[in-house]
Amino acid sequence: MIAKRFLRLSVYSVCFLVTVALYAYVVRLPLFLDDLPQTYMIRNHPGSTPGWNFWAGDPTYPFYRPLVFSVWEWNGIAMGGRFDPAFLHWISVLCFGSSAALLARVTDHLTRNRLVAIFAGLSFAVFPFSYNTVNWIGAQFHLFAIAGILLAVWGGLCWQGKRHIWGLLLTWVGGFIALFSHENGVLTLPLMLVALWVAGKLQRRRDWISVLTLVVPLTVLTLIFLYLYMTVRIALPLTFDLNRGMIRAVGLFALAFAYPLAALPRWLWQAEASNRLLWGIGLIAVLPALLYLFGRRVQHRWIAAYGLFWFGLAALPSILLLPISYIQGSWRLMSLSSVGAALFWAVIANALWASRRVVVRAVLLAVLIFSGYVALTFLGQRRHEALLQSDYSWALQALMLEHTQGQTPYVVNPPAFLASTDARRHFPAVGMGVQFMADYVSYFQMFWAHTGEPFPYVHAILFPPALNLPQTVQYAPYYTLPPERDFTTEIRNASDIFVTVFEGEHFYPIYVGGAGMPGSNTPLMEWEGIALTELSSASVNDNAITVNSRWWVDVPREAVPVFTVLCDGLVIGQVTGAVWGGIHPFAVWQVGEAQNDVRQISLTDRCLTGQLALSVTLGELDRNYSLEIN
Repeated sequence: MIAKRFLRLSVYSVCFLVTVALYAYVVRLPLFLDDLPQTYMIRNHPGSTPGWNFWAGDPTYPFYRPLVFSVWEWNGIAMGGRFDPAFLHWISVLCFGSSAALLARVTDHLTRNRLVAIFAGLSFAVFPFSYNTVNWIGAQFHLFAIAGILLAVWGGLCWQGKRHIWGLLLTWVGGFIALFSHENGVLTLPLMLVALWVAGKLQRRRDWISVLTLVVPLTVLTLIFLYLYMTVRIALPLTFDLNRGMIRAVGLFALAFAYPLAALPRWLWQAEASNRLLWGIGLIAVLPALLYLFGRRVQHRWIAAYGLFWFGLAALPSILLLPISYIQGSWRLMSLSSVGAALFWAVIANALWASRRVVVRAVLLAVLIFSGYVALTFLGQRRHEALLQSDYSWALQALMLEHTQGQTPYVVNPPAFLASTDARRHFPAVGMGVQFMADYVSYFQMFWAHTGEPFPYVHAILFPPALNLPQTVQYAPYYTLPPERDFTTEIRNASDIFVTVFEGEHFYPIYVGGAGMPGSNTPLMEWEGIALTELSSASVNDNAITVNSRWWVDVPREAVPVFTVLCDGLVIGQVTGAVWGGIHPFAVWQVGEAQNDVRQISLTDRCLTGQLALSVTLGELDRNYSLEIN
């Protein structure tokens, strides 16, 4: 008995641990995109009961999801007015891992086959489009709903199987979590009832009597939720129009259902996602599987049908009620449906393996290996992109905390999102990048959420000549100012300037100074109408030196400063470029303009003697100004 329980726990632990290992990196991510409006709702909510404000609704939010908002509120209270991204991301990872384990448990209960259970749990864990759910704190609504529904289904199966009272409690608790986390929680009751029917728990009269103890409380909870949903939130008109892209929406869900197959047309002939292709992918995957199941009376065929029912029912609200533009950029909508897909394909794989035909087993193994490769490489790309953007965000936050002095900081060429290049894209549908920033959010919101400190509004602006884009990923710049604005005019309004530097695949922000900063205009060295008026080294370490300079222009012209670091006369570092990270050349300066500049010079070698010198010249002119550095 103990050995069986240990084996059962091991099955679920494998699914949980694999999922956690796959997504543990997200604890390094900041809050971003959809996370930011939520934190501002918490900050500006008119209620007076911290931790519980959203149970009465929010005047600016069109949905009713109070449970997750309470989690965020309590995190903000515990952190003294800020939010802890690592803690909140751990909640997402553990919730997703628990859902994988719960799905394995439900599958085991339905099929009495632990290999099928492991396959279902792991299929759910590696479902590629769930990255969009786990990476964002703002998507915890979906994670809580998935976990709640699975908990309710498992509890119902346990209650109907052995009348364990804890099964009854788990059903109620799971239903409550699902309903008050996301409106898809209303699917809990039908999904649980169909699971009980498939499991043979509704065949006798006393089964229907006992199931009332599950159904009645869940029904009451659902009605309470629906009443609150219709009364305390902003009412949105519900539309139903086939012309809005519903056909394409069905195709996108079909792509998600058969994602390994969907990679082939993209890889083989660079196909794009037409509606015909998307529907064809779904039909080619599903129809043969259904014919095999019901044509040969395969074991567990009704459980596979239940998986298909779960997938379709979970997809239906998005297909019917959401615009196609939203679905195409919100792959998290498919995470709940992926539960059904995982169950369906687990049963199919088991049936094919049970045929004991060598060819069938060989083909099955090849498909499974290919599926795992597609999913894991896709998720690896999303991980890489998310961490690149995460590193940029944390670095920019640290720089702004250290250097921001005024109320108009500007960031030049920051990332909006990264995505795979066309050559490396796995699937025919676009919009699968890790979106990071959009025009309705700003870095100042993110940094306030992280620190609790007020930040001035951060202006993001484009400077195409400095966009040395990486070749391995698609880099989309983020901007809050329209590109048609004159860059030089705008940058002169900046109190503090941060410029994005590109080095191969990597990119990072640097602080380069600001417009109108005070300083001396007395020349230290002049070059035909351009004068260096200040020069100093701010900090020196083994790898780099930070140099502060100030320039005054009487005759605007093409000339580029060259900074050289010497150790005993040998060059160990050099940087050439216009002021402010290369974005403000002397040719566009106004007569009499004076600006401070900050630049970092990387050192190729250590100066063991400590006799450092800094030399500054202008273009090809021979005259230079030198400064000894202690």
